[in-house]
Amino acid sequence: MRSFPRERRAPSKAPLLGKWQSDRHRTLEYWSFPKNVSERTRRLLRSKEFFGHLRFRITARRFTTIYKGKSWSQMYRIVFHDAHRVIVAFGKGRNSEFRDLHFDGPDCFYMLAGKANCEFFKRI
Repeated sequence: MRSFPRERRAPSKAPLLGKWQSDRHRTLEYWSFPKNVSERTRRLLRSKEFFGHLRFRITARRFTTIYKGKSWSQMYRIVFHDAHRVIVAFGKGRNSEFRDLHFDGPDCFYMLAGKANCEFFKRI
């Protein structure tokens, strides 16, 4: 049986565009620590110095990261998207890096941080 060709369209960047900031409260609400993590490490991650400072400014072509007054920017492309998820790629070929962003509403997304935790971001 022959299938009809799907309409090709450019990946939508609309949900991603804008300014985002790490949501310290929500990240720590869901953060879990392995049993062997020291109390010092736990205190550091829970401190106000750790989460909440990372920001992203995302335009149609550039992904800018801002952390404690320092910033860097790079071109990106969307390699996959659906209603709740966007995978972005930075670089080309073997040097590509990928980020998997999961939307939890129009003004919130989270992405993997470490091996089993997620950092949440809110639109600002």
